[in-house]
Amino acid sequence: MPKYSFLILSFHFPYYYIYWLFLGVVMASLTRFERARIIGARALQLALGAPPLVKPNKEATPYTIAKQEFESKVLPMSVLRIYPDGAVERVEVS
Repeated sequence: MPKYSFLILSFHFPYYYIYWLFLGVVMASLTRFERARIIGARALQLALGAPPLVKPNKEATPYTIAKQEFESKVLPMSVLRIYPDGAVERVEVS
């Protein structure tokens, strides 16, 4: 863990994002909309026949498998946030 860390509060309409900076590495949390979009996209992939990345139980639906994969942080996905000033931020899901 880095020795120095500090908090930056960035005001981007319509949400307030809180970033922890660890020696230049930005660690941002996903919004509820990004979280829903990722789980929904992965559930669609599973419904169309993609192999699951975690071991599902017998009565698992594609949604529950996708949610389990998201919570265990095994999804190889990232979110690109494009801000009005042209800045692009990449947030890793896993």
